[in-house]
Amino acid sequence: MRLILPILFLTILSIKAFSREVASDSLANIARNAMFTDAYIQIEGKLHSKKLKVEVNLGDTPEQTKAGKEYSEKLTGKSHMLLS
Repeated sequence: MRLILPILFLTILSIKAFSREVASDSLANIARNAMFTDAYIQIEGKLHSKKLKVEVNLGDTPEQTKAGKEYSEKLTGKSHMLLS
């Protein structure tokens, strides 16, 4: 019994010494700055065809529209499997 209390005290002390607290403001900043985007991808073509038409829609802003057109041009006509 005399040995259990010092071991318990040292265990609690070591756990407290090596633990860290996460600042709540950093979590709020992460949530505020998080940006979630959706992509709508439409693939047209026959099964096992080498000619595929791919339309990528990333959103309505000019940057998203431009990026969607670039992805569409890069992926159109590819014969490999696009989605697995």
